[in-house]
Amino acid sequence: MTMSKEGKLIEKFDATEAIRKHEETANWEFKDEAKFWYGISQEMDKRFFNGLLYPDGKKVPPPVIAFEDLRNKNTIAQYDLFPDEYGIIGKITFNSAHYEDKVDENGKLIKVWERGRYSQGETMLHEYLHLWQQIGRGKDPYKWERHKRETHNKEWTEKAKSLGLNPEGAAGVHTKPATPGSPLDILLKEQGIYPPEGAYDTAYDNKTNWAYYLVYKDKEKPKGRSTLHKWVCPDCGLAVRIGIGSDPHLVHDVCSEIKGEKVFLVNNDGLKHTIYESASDPEKPKRDTPPIIDEINEHLKESSLADLEDFTVEGIAAKTGINMKILYEWVRSDKEFTTALERLRDAQKNDPFKTGTEEDTFVNAMMIALVVMETKERHYKSDNM
Repeated sequence: MTMSKEGKLIEKFDATEAIRKHEETANWEFKDEAKFWYGISQEMDKRFFNGLLYPDGKKVPPPVIAFEDLRNKNTIAQYDLFPDEYGIIGKITFNSAHYEDKVDENGKLIKVWERGRYSQGETMLHEYLHLWQQIGRGKDPYKWERHKRETHNKEWTEKAKSLGLNPEGAAGVHTKPATPGSPLDILLKEQGIYPPEGAYDTAYDNKTNWAYYLVYKDKEKPKGRSTLHKWVCPDCGLAVRIGIGSDPHLVHDVCSEIKGEKVFLVNNDGLKHTIYESASDPEKPKRDTPPIIDEINEHLKESSLADLEDFTVEGIAAKTGINMKILYEWVRSDKEFTTALERLRDAQKNDPFKTGTEEDTFVNAMMIALVVMETKERHYKSDNM
């Protein structure tokens, strides 16, 4: 409970608990899965993370558990750590692409994790450990600025192994099942979750997830679903892959110089596409700038003390390697990116720490660049367990 300025009691709203209750009672396909894994996460929270009081009182947050198609079959699950607009600190998302539809003994259609629940329990703990490390309980949390990606560094790996996981390499791949008799193994078995038959009798390599190997060792390996689209030069066949499917107007300079006109790469989807001879065709409709970009640019123009021609969201994005086409595509299709821009816009308008100096210009540019780079990282790289 908290107290308002008028001295009235205000009930404290727990968004995480509210989302949990909704997931467990809503009429949706992952209702039973949500209820089951929230129960497991509570046990993990009690035994592995918050069973003892920390001197500073800071606890590992109970995560929201989500189920979503992460668009990349190589990604088993992911964690997010952020205080969002609802005050939610952490989220663990299972990639729904790894679920299969099956019928139980009562004829009910259910969702089943293709690698088995024992492996899924390992995945839950794997992502929970990232929350543990990043929230400040770890001494060496992952920092995205580092030259090398170290999402599974020495500290994380040692903590994982102390609880029973067997991760290897920079990707943190579970190369064999949890150690028998380990804290995780005991917890899962108490919940009626056991390793699949033959799990400890199989010889695994040092780079493949053990459960993945068991599932597909006698089957054809499923093809991954790349989020990138292939574009080719119609003259020389040069091929590139980028993160958008609409026309990016990529020009192949070499073929353009040979032909004396601009040669645009086209989508390699088997369909016919128009190749424009000029990117500045006066009859070609002007690209509409997304409203959120317009709003931020207007603020940048007003707050900037210098007349900087490229001091726009588009200009700042270009310096991070993201062209305008991709930027606008993200605004249209990436809700997380749009939400981040909206927060940035609101912060710019209501920032109580404005100095009225050139420093504001640098801060605005830095914040925009950070949002763009984080989105770029999310689109072009994935955390492969």
